[in-house]
Amino acid sequence: MITPSSPFAPLLLGVKFQSSRLDEPGETLLRSLAAQPRRRYDVHARLAVEGAPLHTPQLMVSGWACRARVLADGRRQILGLVLPGDVVGSQSGHRDVETSTTVALTPVCTVDAVHVRALQDADHGYMPIREAVALARRQEEYFLTCQIVRLGRQTALERLGHLLLELEFRLAARGLAHEGRFALPLTQETLADVLGLSVVHINRTLQQMRRDGLLDLLKGWLTLKDKEGLRALAEFRAPEAPTLVEQVGHQAHASG
Repeated sequence: MITPSSPFAPLLLGVKFQSSRLDEPGETLLRSLAAQPRRRYDVHARLAVEGAPLHTPQLMVSGWACRARVLADGRRQILGLVLPGDVVGSQSGHRDVETSTTVALTPVCTVDAVHVRALQDADHGYMPIREAVALARRQEEYFLTCQIVRLGRQTALERLGHLLLELEFRLAARGLAHEGRFALPLTQETLADVLGLSVVHINRTLQQMRRDGLLDLLKGWLTLKDKEGLRALAEFRAPEAPTLVEQVGHQAHASG
């Protein structure tokens, strides 16, 4: 049984959330994966470098990181945030080099995930793990699409609200958010780089959201006080994991 006190609980709960059929043998299998030697990274350390050859994919056990592109003059666009339970690096082997740089935003701990490929093997793989990994890929694509829409069409208020709802959704699936409250170890500069805004604009938007009763932010802890109002404002729609589970399971059965 997965317990919140386990250091690998976010990783295991994240995969369990992705697959409705993850049972005790599957949890044991994941624990054996998580029990591998850990890699530790300091803040600002690079877990992967754009243009560099792909290395062994890594599972995030703890900490936050980001995938980013940096322009020649130092301007940075964060493409997505990497949370506990996410994978750094390609698992499919279809790409030869990294397409973005992954940087630690907090101290980060990972384990090698090279065995994930074996777990997905069409003939010998454990089906719930295959479902979970396939769903994780689809969710990554889904949230990348959300990021494109945020940057291209939403206002500052909508962008920030949408991002915070995305983070709450992803963290809750890993047991790291409860009743709309979670740790937010991001500076306003980082939020600005995610949302394509200035630090001043981020600060003003946060103040407005506080005044409107949408959130509280105190000592690195964020509370979403009016999630329904924020969803309506930002037009946030969570990915429908159960539907995707059925699709992935059907595709795997058909390929077998």
